[in-house]
Amino acid sequence: MKTRLRESLMRLSPVRRGGLAFLCGAAGVAGLAPFYIWPLTILSFALCLVLMLGATTKKQLFWTGWFYAFGYFTFGLYWISLALHIDWAQWWWLTPFAAIGLPLYLSIHFGLAALVLWKLRDNTAYFLVGSIVSFGLAEYFRGTLFTGFPWNLHGYIFMDSPISLNLNWMGAYGLNLVVFALAAALAGGLYKKRAWALAALLTGSVYAYGYIATFGAHAVTPMTDRTVMIVQPNIAQIDKWDRSKAELQFEEILQQSSTPDDNRPDLVVWPETAMTFRKPDLPVYARDLSNILASGQYLLSGITDVKANRDLTFDYFNSLIALNGDAKAVGQYNKHHLVPFGEYVPMRKYLRFGGVAQGISSTGDFKPGPGPQTMTLPNNLRISPLICYEIIFPGRSFKKGDRPDAIVNITNDGWYLGSIGPHQHLAMSRARAIETGLPVIRAANTGISAVIDPFGRIILSLPLQEKGTILTGLPSAHPPTLFSRYGNGLFLVFSLLLAGLLISLRIKGNATK
Repeated sequence: MKTRLRESLMRLSPVRRGGLAFLCGAAGVAGLAPFYIWPLTILSFALCLVLMLGATTKKQLFWTGWFYAFGYFTFGLYWISLALHIDWAQWWWLTPFAAIGLPLYLSIHFGLAALVLWKLRDNTAYFLVGSIVSFGLAEYFRGTLFTGFPWNLHGYIFMDSPISLNLNWMGAYGLNLVVFALAAALAGGLYKKRAWALAALLTGSVYAYGYIATFGAHAVTPMTDRTVMIVQPNIAQIDKWDRSKAELQFEEILQQSSTPDDNRPDLVVWPETAMTFRKPDLPVYARDLSNILASGQYLLSGITDVKANRDLTFDYFNSLIALNGDAKAVGQYNKHHLVPFGEYVPMRKYLRFGGVAQGISSTGDFKPGPGPQTMTLPNNLRISPLICYEIIFPGRSFKKGDRPDAIVNITNDGWYLGSIGPHQHLAMSRARAIETGLPVIRAANTGISAVIDPFGRIILSLPLQEKGTILTGLPSAHPPTLFSRYGNGLFLVFSLLLAGLLISLRIKGNATK
């Protein structure tokens, strides 16, 4: 069977090989939110590994890995192009670039990961074990290089399974290794059936750990004595910056946030840029804001801040501010990890994008803040603010050495309508809760807003594209997890040790020939 399979794969035309790899990648999206058919992702990547084993040239190997990733990212990230619908008449021609440009780039990581395996192709076992390391590191590099974009890491397919609890020690990049190891074992079983037993053993091990970690999946997260209200105004993106509607929208979110005197939450959280005016204009709205807040209450809201420079230029910041009961600012966080081509144009000074660059925002580029920050409110509640996609980065959820009581993620996913994008964003917020052992308070303009406990479980949530509020207690934080102590270090050490072992075995094998 081994010989016949390899020979049949070697005879595949480049078009068929690339097409099959592309279909494997597209099928792999079924394991991600909101579907979570995770066995299909593992099977599809296993089939891609089998295709790679049949490659006879470096080009074939590279393009097999590349086409798999191109299918995975094209179907997994299609929703990014929906942002252009806000001003379709002006930006329709950018749709192909938005829908395909990012997958074209991200797929290079997988093509190179496949190419690294070229010298292992004559030993199936070495090839498959090597694939775990090479693709695991490829995912790490795409999440860190050139500001990084670790969206839809393969490990997120387990977010609705007890296996996800392994995030608290190995993190998302470590969980990627589990996916690639299972796929390698399944592919290896076509050559030696005992590899399937390894797949079963690994699945059972990570599942058992996750089950035990939640005390039989029935553990109840204790609540603190603090209460939190999340407000989801559900303002369509096409209306959000319409100045003729701004006053009405502000009145509606104020009304949503009003509560009886005997049921006032300690913390009210509004989404990203919920205040569509700029921070210098805050005094104009202070009276209205103080009417919904009492002494001891605090409001967290997204807002745009602007600061004048001596040379008469202005710096703009995507910010989160904390207001007390008198609507006075008692804290501010400026987003530090900005979205390339969304909040700034990389190398704008050297690249002449013209109107496209100016179209990034009405203000031009935002300026980044200094970095992660733990904000301590006057009521001694310590939070780590993360704006929008800042929460997708494993190991960067809070300032090192300054652990908060909770993570607060404010976002505006209204750009992406009712697509799968907001579901994927929520899944990554759940992953950060497990990794850090901290609850996550998530306020999204059009959804999905949620309170997430340190097990990654959703305590309460609001559906996508619905207006509403959440009022609940704040879940207690867990003790620091192994991942929160060492971050991605454990993943890197294990990957490098496995790579070193493979290299040494390879050298020893060549020496005995």
